[in-house]
Amino acid sequence: MDHATRYMMAKIVPTLDAMQIFRTFYRHWVVPFGPPRIVLTDNGTSFRGAFRAKAAYPLGCKHLTAAPFRPQGNGVNEASHQKLLNVLKAIRQEGV
Repeated sequence: MDHATRYMMAKIVPTLDAMQIFRTFYRHWVVPFGPPRIVLTDNGTSFRGAFRAKAAYPLGCKHLTAAPFRPQGNGVNEASHQKLLNVLKAIRQEGV
């Protein structure tokens, strides 16, 4: 999600490994919009190490992580994730 505009994009990925996350991020965010100045993620293993080495540093992004067990530190994203989950639940209930 872009914090300035609140533009959000969600993609389904087959796995949560760092390379899959990087490829999806690069293809669907960096290619159309250019690399962001800052990338804020949670502390999931997909976003540590390999993602940082492959995405943040080579693209010139500063990589920040939200404090573990403190979702308030990433409140804007957490709220958008909740809305997305509600939409997905509604779609599943409708059988679309």
